[in-house]
Amino acid sequence: MDAAANQADLTSRCSFPFFQDVPAVGSWALHGGSKDDFLVYDALGRLSAYLPAAGGPNSNLSTAEGYANVRQALLTALAR
Repeated sequence: MDAAANQADLTSRCSFPFFQDVPAVGSWALHGGSKDDFLVYDALGRLSAYLPAAGGPNSNLSTAEGYANVRQALLTALAR
């Protein structure tokens, strides 16, 4: 499965808005982040959590700890 198909598969399972950066926007650079960082926003558009791919809490979705960290960041944002 290619990247576009993976993204379509993921977004089809989400019940919340899901955005991915594109070169024309360059949001990673605007936030001082990198490709695999997670930026989680609440319903009012406020940054609720920033999980950098390197140097922060584990956000590797292939691990139980990383999945739990990302899940908790999303639940926290939804509760705000």
